[in-house]
Amino acid sequence: MADAGGPRVGFSVSKRLGTAVERNRIKRILREAFHAHGESLRGNMDLVLIARGPLVELLETGGLAAVKEKMTEVFRKGALVSPREDRRASS
Repeated sequence: MADAGGPRVGFSVSKRLGTAVERNRIKRILREAFHAHGESLRGNMDLVLIARGPLVELLETGGLAAVKEKMTEVFRKGALVSPREDRRASS
């Protein structure tokens, strides 16, 4: 049985973003970036992240590090990061 104690995530990647191989690559990178934030997110929640065209450009120019940074920005704007982790990241 899966652990119900932390956040869960789902990804939506449209066929407009590329072939099946490219879409699976995008999902793998998003999954890896999300797991880097798993400990810092508050409580139990279900998230659905929808990949858009600019993400493909971000991947090409900045790679995984740029995606992690953008995901951090999105989580902070949504107030999804626990206060303790937010202070640690801003120090």
